[in-house]
Amino acid sequence: MTPDPLATSDDLKESVALWLQDMTRGLTIGRFRFCRRRGFVPTDGPEGQVSTCFAVKIAWHIGAWQDWQADAREACIRFIQSFQTAEGNFVDEWLLRNLDVAPRLAALKRLRIADLVSYRPSADARCRAVRAETRQSAATLLMVGERPRFPLPTSLWVNESDVRQFVRSFDWSSPWGSGSHTSHLVSFLVINDRLRGEPSPSLSTLLDATFDEVNQFLDERTGTWGLGAISPVQRINGAMKMLTACRWANRPTPHPENLVDFALDHASGADGCGVLDRLFVLRNASLDAPDHRIDDIRQFAFTALGEIASHRQHDGAFSFSPARAQRAYYGALVSLGERQSDLHGTVMLTWAWAIALDILGLRERLGWRISVP
Repeated sequence: MTPDPLATSDDLKESVALWLQDMTRGLTIGRFRFCRRRGFVPTDGPEGQVSTCFAVKIAWHIGAWQDWQADAREACIRFIQSFQTAEGNFVDEWLLRNLDVAPRLAALKRLRIADLVSYRPSADARCRAVRAETRQSAATLLMVGERPRFPLPTSLWVNESDVRQFVRSFDWSSPWGSGSHTSHLVSFLVINDRLRGEPSPSLSTLLDATFDEVNQFLDERTGTWGLGAISPVQRINGAMKMLTACRWANRPTPHPENLVDFALDHASGADGCGVLDRLFVLRNASLDAPDHRIDDIRQFAFTALGEIASHRQHDGAFSFSPARAQRAYYGALVSLGERQSDLHGTVMLTWAWAIALDILGLRERLGWRISVP
């Protein structure tokens, strides 16, 4: 059943805020449990930044960030900033040590002993995880009006040839991953330009080259990116990542009407990312085609509230999957997947709820916010 957004949104804000408070119980200020029972993200020491990043974004989504005590906000900001190295990356050693845990457990479950013994995360997988966490951490700080301590690392992308080679290096038959890391490139360049305080003469040149290269993989018919026979789920998820890049660079959506049609006519994944990605694509594509199928988009947003609500647990927040908490994050085990709310599910689905409210014209009235991806 689709909930009444007016009746449900305030109740949801209150229950998620109370759940977040419970995730801090007994911990140092600025730290959060990933879930109530048997979570594996560190809750003390200089590791486990993902939990604090997620908690800050959840508080932002539900309009609670400014209600937190100043010392709590300051502790979260300083903890996130503490992970940045002088080279510019945000590095969590816990995450890097544990990238292989979930794949090993999966191999053990399938009794694939050779995979269990031999699996090692590649250097490239480690670089991609660091890059993703760096973008998330920097974006979270900027969202709440703070700054990274150092510029982000962009030495790989000095000239047009560098960015073109970077975009071509990915497998565009899997546009979710390729689009994600292309969006990292774009966001790093734009964030550094903002931190510099004055426009870089080379920024437009590098962004032009990036989008010129990536749009070679653009399918005009669907408005999505990718090569070959790609599932609709993968196309929608990949489009979400590429629209993230477009928004960072202040670039329009290519073929927005076609993308709206495709997203409305095809299902996305059933987990927290799938719900969010489809809403994100529809909202952002419709910004560049405001009159195209607007009634259908609003009906989809209204119906999506019911899908989001199906992830809500008895503890008041959301689980990543309807019946269980998120188990793995970039290969690191974060919980046993019990039926309970978790930070990853709650950050994705409060974001999705805010986007649905925005499409329905209710977000500002109800005090929700959309975070920076």
